[in-house]
Amino acid sequence: MPIFVTMITAILQNTLRQLDQLLAELSPENYQREDEILSGSSIGMHVRHILEFVNCVVLAKDNQIVCYDDRKRDINLQTDLFQAREFLASLVDTVKTINPETKVSLRGCYGCKETEYNLNSTIERELAYNIEHAIHHMAMIKIAVKALYPHISIAPDFGVAHSTLTHAQLS
Repeated sequence: MPIFVTMITAILQNTLRQLDQLLAELSPENYQREDEILSGSSIGMHVRHILEFVNCVVLAKDNQIVCYDDRKRDINLQTDLFQAREFLASLVDTVKTINPETKVSLRGCYGCKETEYNLNSTIERELAYNIEHAIHHMAMIKIAVKALYPHISIAPDFGVAHSTLTHAQLS
């Protein structure tokens, strides 16, 4: 397996572990709290969204179809901090077992069933997308945590794109 493929898997696992480290610092009430700083959503809602997107790729190892539109939207993942952390841990374990070179079909409709699309992709490409997607939501989570729970310490690179970190190191 090419080194880049292995690297994508490792980076996604590390990104999810970084999210879990923050979740370990939150109380269940902090996790569930809906607030205007997140446009009325909660940290839990953002975490559920991240985890379900990753799970869409994990499920594709069996059916070779990735459809982010058809994710489960499990309310327990956004309200039960402990269940979310368990699911996150299972995703970290499963991600390392899937073959990133597997060809998949990326399906969706952008809200319009009449114009459903079906694109060729790979597990590797979708894992790479999920890294950026997770970091985007983690950046929003970071803003909320800093504003609402300033006593909680967040790593400076939490929610920061890898390209931004690399650019900062080179500057």
